[in-house]
Amino acid sequence: MAQTLRKSNSSSNFGYPLAMRSHWQAPNALLGAEVLNALPKWLQQALEDNSAQAMALSEGLSNDNYRLCGSQGDWVLRVNRQQSVWCDRQQELANWRCAAKAGLAPGLIWHSDDNTFYLSQFIIQAKPWSALMGPQAQNNSQDLFMAEHKHLACSSLLDENKPIGLLMDLLRPLSQLPVPDVALTPRVQWQDYFTRLTAITVDTRHVPTSAWQQAFEQLSGLSVQIELWLTQLESCLVANQYCHRDLNPSNLLLVGDRLQCIDFEYATASHPLFELASVIATHQLTPFQVSSLTQQYLAFNPNVNQSGLEAMPAAMNCYWLCCAAWALLMAAERFYSVPPAFTTKKVTTNSSQSLQTYLTYFKEYQQLITI
Repeated sequence: MAQTLRKSNSSSNFGYPLAMRSHWQAPNALLGAEVLNALPKWLQQALEDNSAQAMALSEGLSNDNYRLCGSQGDWVLRVNRQQSVWCDRQQELANWRCAAKAGLAPGLIWHSDDNTFYLSQFIIQAKPWSALMGPQAQNNSQDLFMAEHKHLACSSLLDENKPIGLLMDLLRPLSQLPVPDVALTPRVQWQDYFTRLTAITVDTRHVPTSAWQQAFEQLSGLSVQIELWLTQLESCLVANQYCHRDLNPSNLLLVGDRLQCIDFEYATASHPLFELASVIATHQLTPFQVSSLTQQYLAFNPNVNQSGLEAMPAAMNCYWLCCAAWALLMAAERFYSVPPAFTTKKVTTNSSQSLQTYLTYFKEYQQLITI
């Protein structure tokens, strides 16, 4: 599951800060002939115009994104990596369209038949939500928010309530969308991740490094605690709901006086507290804001019973647990050209660097699990 730690990059990026070294280029120079030829004819023609430009957006962890700008429009092209083997693209598109219909996400303009390419409108933000509430936010992020968004203010509210109000105005309608046909509970997700990780260790030839093996053993050693967390989550559940499941700041756009979300790779029917945990874990919130957001979310939500508040620590641990397991899976994928179940062919030397990057993510995620 593509997750975002307070120090990491997001898995996708529409209208967000550009990569530090990105610059405008000719579309054919940046994208290459293979990608251009896969695009719809009308877009190919638009990009042939001399005024057309392309720029790489901040690289995601499971896909790549490009801004395409010309006289006929301003778009975001997302290129999905084939390594995301556990993402159901048809489910992703259905959930994206559902949210877009409700005004909670940018609309999908086009996608390729094999779902490798997605095209949507580029959303211009006065200030990226990720800069206000994400890991790169400065200590004065709340003051910055106030200064730049006075039009959102209500004099009777505390300053700290403004971001919470925006988040609630997204979380509430998201939870009320039609429940997807496919469900993914925290238990099923963990079992799926753990099964995949275990399969890698069956044959020692498939274990990327000793450091990877040690990380896996650390997760395995939490089996007793994990069962307690999952049981506590299940005990407070009334019903699954529509969940985005990756509402980190870089997956949210501040569009006028409301938030929209992007990147529906992991949206499904799931536990309401997992949705809330993804917000609390990745946003730079004060203790007051965490308490306020939690209380407001539980107060309106009929899908969690009265023990929901007590289960929040378990929800947070399950969130970081899945993040840690995901990081190990991504590390293994980067070590091989495709998952070890299909081949033992190693990729280029860069795979070792990428492996270490994901092991670093694992360590950071694992440290956020409270025992």
